Amino acid sequence: MAKKEEKANPLMAMNIPPPPAPTIERSKEPETPTQQTSQVTGEGQEEKATIELSLYLRPAQDDKLEELRRAYKSRTHRKISANEIMRRLIERATLDDIL
Repeated sequence: MAKKEEKANPLMAMNIPPPPAPTIERSKEPETPTQQTSQVTGEGQEEKATIELSLYLRPAQDDKLEELRRAYKSRTHRKISANEIMRRLIERATLDDIL
């Protein structure tokens, strides 16, 4: 029986470092006060918005939302996000508003 020749891996002779360990990248919180994702509760603790919701608007509704954003900016000289407007509307809405 003939002895099998083992083929040597050519990369074994090279000094190749191991791949880097996987890292988990966290998204940075928005630094501008216009995109607030928290609200102060009555006890002084902050409550962060954690539930994601998709909202489909008709073009006229989108126009109205943009008008509200522009009016807010002209009156307060600060920007407001569409999400913040929706949060505020939900907080103030009652059943009578939707009936």
